[in-house]
Amino acid sequence: MSDLSREETLANSADRMVQLGKLFVRHDRFVDLEHRIAALARQRRAELKFGEIRRQKGLSVIGESGAGKSEALKKIRQNYCVPRKNAPDERVGEFVTVETPSPATLKSTGIATLEALQFEIVGKLSAPELWKLVRHHLAEHKVFFLHFDEAQDFILNQSGREASSVINTIKSLTQSETWPVSVILSGNTVLADILDSDFQLGRRLPPVHFENLAPEADLDDVQHILSQYLSAAKLEFKPPTEMSDFLARLIVSASGQLGLVFEFILEAIQLVFDAGRTTLETGDFKEVYQHRTGAVDGANPFVATDFKSINTRVVLEGKLVRKGGHNKPWALS
Repeated sequence: MSDLSREETLANSADRMVQLGKLFVRHDRFVDLEHRIAALARQRRAELKFGEIRRQKGLSVIGESGAGKSEALKKIRQNYCVPRKNAPDERVGEFVTVETPSPATLKSTGIATLEALQFEIVGKLSAPELWKLVRHHLAEHKVFFLHFDEAQDFILNQSGREASSVINTIKSLTQSETWPVSVILSGNTVLADILDSDFQLGRRLPPVHFENLAPEADLDDVQHILSQYLSAAKLEFKPPTEMSDFLARLIVSASGQLGLVFEFILEAIQLVFDAGRTTLETGDFKEVYQHRTGAVDGANPFVATDFKSINTRVVLEGKLVRKGGHNKPWALS
């Protein structure tokens, strides 16, 4: 292949990957979350229709980093971005996400929330003044859902008194007498512990768990995801073993994290595009994992016979240290 044709192939690959990256594949965890949020929206619209102002319930979305929470919520948020009559800024939809700042104090998170509401802060304001403005602009924009990402940092990083203020502030948003909102907190399992410790808050924000994938339970869901990407990419895939064996290896390689399954599939497809091929192979996944981790074949789930014994979490976190003998650092104890 000439240098020119090689450059053309890579350019075409980049174009195709951009298009493929726009594809969102629905999966079981996403569908459950989407239905839960849609039910809250229907209830709120019915209350507004009859002039009712009631305390709003929300949700907590719990899962480890890489579980796919953020992408799912981002996709759902697009369903609530339609312009509304008399709203002051069409960039603010019914679903607003706040990226938890660092450090996450009551004041800094109030500022971040106002920024998400497209409000430009002038002068120095106290935390109570900031949150009063937040409540005002939530009503102005007719926001239904206020989502705090990585919410455990918002609560956990406070002193005892400040933590109570944060929790009370969250409660007040759901209980406003003028415009209550459904608060959605997303975060890791620490967030679940926090909600368990406050019965009232936990009751108002019931959990939706983005649990890790398991080879015993999630093969069909992962096969659906893979098939959707293969169809969109117009690629064939013929695993050298049973499909169920390959899917189990894919789940294990991603340490059960749904988000990583998506990433591994896309990166493997890019290798195929870059090579100008039309068939996806298991070796592409082996290469993706090796590039990610530097793992030897014995620690690569797409190669190793006893792949379920590999502690892929350790390998993915870059803690693999090559040692001699039988005491391999990637083996489960």
